[in-house]
Amino acid sequence: MAAYRLEPAKTGRSTCRLCGKLIDAGTMRFGSDDPGRGSRWFHLECAPKGSPRAFAPFAAQAKAASVAAVTPVTPKPPDHERNEGLEAMLIAEPRSKEAAQVYADWLTERGDPWGAVIRAALANDSKRTRTLMKEHGASLMGAMSPRWFAWNRGLIVEASIEARTADLLVERYAELRALRTAAFVRELKLLAIPNDALMKAVSENPPRALEGLFTWLGPGLSALKVPHLRSLTLFLTRPVRDELDELFGSTGLEGLARFTVFGSHHRDREISAESITRLTEWPVLAWLREVHLLQGSLSDAGAARLIELADRFRHLKRMTVDGWPERLRARAQERFGALLGPSR
Repeated sequence: MAAYRLEPAKTGRSTCRLCGKLIDAGTMRFGSDDPGRGSRWFHLECAPKGSPRAFAPFAAQAKAASVAAVTPVTPKPPDHERNEGLEAMLIAEPRSKEAAQVYADWLTERGDPWGAVIRAALANDSKRTRTLMKEHGASLMGAMSPRWFAWNRGLIVEASIEARTADLLVERYAELRALRTAAFVRELKLLAIPNDALMKAVSENPPRALEGLFTWLGPGLSALKVPHLRSLTLFLTRPVRDELDELFGSTGLEGLARFTVFGSHHRDREISAESITRLTEWPVLAWLREVHLLQGSLSDAGAARLIELADRFRHLKRMTVDGWPERLRARAQERFGALLGPSR
């Protein structure tokens, strides 16, 4: 059993398991370091919801601790200038070292430490880059967890943000979009079941560089409207019929070229024959160039319907299907031919 405890956060790098925000150094936190499960920490205000049974015996102690604790005052980071013209140039030429250097110089001239980070990364000075990231993490990432970001050449190119609920994720997404360093995010992962509010937040304020979105199947997907999105990947965490069919009735993804679904090998979370029919009626299908149905995401009946409607997918350049029923493999190869990628 995990040994739960109350203590001041030691480094400011632990992340609350409920709200996803960093827990400032010196702030009282509740949780455990369990070798089997890993660290599980919560803000005191989040602990009753995040780990209620474990937290209950600590409630009185936590109340006293929250009164006694002195929360450090985190200075508000300075407002930094933005240059939309240079950002657009770097978005258009993401592999250009010269464009990144020009942007770094412009930032440095204005006293923005991000410029030094980009310069160090361009020089492949990993030690200097780590030092600068440690010194200026709050300026570069706010209160968001560093583990949510993948950097390249001093730029955030991938953001993976998570929360227990979609409503909390809406708040995290707003924080992400407020970061000047998030201007170049190309891949976005939203690790929660999306609702309308979350998908509308993404649709109303998508990163300009955004190309790929990964999220879980949820009731808000039909509200997603990002015309410059190139790739949409869904993970089936729940029964799929209605929510997937709602997506297949939507528009607003005119730039989509790749559609991928990952299953979880649950019989009640497989794509049905009816949903395959809806897929062929999806207005977006005409613009797709790749469809990938992976990890057992397709039911046997769905596989049979896919073969039956193979002509609707002739315009694709690639299709991958995992887990063809044995009785259908030869027929699938016959109908799809070279279009069909490796299947397992």
